[in-house]
Amino acid sequence: MIRSLLALGAVLAVVGCAPAVLRGTSETASVPPPPRVPVLKPVDPCLLLKPDEAASVGLPAGRSNKLADLRICDFDGTPEERRELTGAITLDEGPGKGADDLRPPPGAIESAITNENVAGFATTVFPQDHQHCLIHIDINTDENVTVQTAFWGKGQAPEPVCDVARKMVKFIAPRLPKK
Repeated sequence: MIRSLLALGAVLAVVGCAPAVLRGTSETASVPPPPRVPVLKPVDPCLLLKPDEAASVGLPAGRSNKLADLRICDFDGTPEERRELTGAITLDEGPGKGADDLRPPPGAIESAITNENVAGFATTVFPQDHQHCLIHIDINTDENVTVQTAFWGKGQAPEPVCDVARKMVKFIAPRLPKK
């Protein structure tokens, strides 16, 4: 019986199913996690929301932009247009930019923050006031997508800006790579 258990233990150790034991100690060595493979690297933020979809929520077609390491698609039209409703999709490839690292943006109305699930992705909605909204889409521990909308006109926006951002997320989420 003891020989059978020793043989089974040797087979499991060779196959990698048994924990490794360091010589001279009784502690189990932990195996480092595999390296993270970024899933947002091949994604073009402007391909996440097609021009006809942008138009359906009241936005112009997107145009590529970059800010430091962030890849952005701006939906704000040309400077001559002076759009009242604008939007943006931002890809943040981290590291350490997942939901665990998420903090409410400045001006967020903390009592109105909600967590939602869209197409299998955890999202957090941050209303900032009646004129601005930010939605964080959690991709993995190191990556996220942020959707922002803002109304720059006078008076009240024709549609709540968080509703516009939610509509954008419904188009975007099915096109995002899975974890």
